[in-house]
Amino acid sequence: MSEVTETPTGNGRVVPTMMLPTSKLIGTLRDGPIGATRTDEELSRIAERDTRVGGNGYGYLQSAIRHVLRHHQLVWKRIPGAGAIRCLGGSETITYARSRTKGIARSARRTVQQLRAVERDVAPETQSEYLVTMAVAGTLQQLASDSGRKKLEARGIDSPLDLGKLLVNMNTLATKVQ
Repeated sequence: MSEVTETPTGNGRVVPTMMLPTSKLIGTLRDGPIGATRTDEELSRIAERDTRVGGNGYGYLQSAIRHVLRHHQLVWKRIPGAGAIRCLGGSETITYARSRTKGIARSARRTVQQLRAVERDVAPETQSEYLVTMAVAGTLQQLASDSGRKKLEARGIDSPLDLGKLLVNMNTLATKVQ
């Protein structure tokens, strides 16, 4: 079993925070720099576990990557077929996020299609849940689609969290979901 790092609480008690391999990997990844590449061999040596996909240390690596994103605002992504991860810069992160957004649009489109297929079978007690789920999936589909993105860009979205403008644009982008 792996050792667990501990954090003092200030009142004489100590609480476990994370597994030691995760902590060691965070120490390596948190400093970047942008463009840096870390091989699976290097990461496995640091974690003292096999951090390759499917290895017994892969979960520790994923936890470290999530921690570094959340607390240090660095994006690490696996390089397909290279046996390594890379610290992404701004334009690389945008490209990566755009491809993930396209996947969200496809998934939302399939969800809408599935919901439409069962529309006639929805029981009265689940009608509200059905409608809310359809609205959420339809909104995601519209916003994440290429046409939705182009319409938002044309309308001048100037802040990713400008909820007022986003809701106005959602209203004009909405299509009747049948």
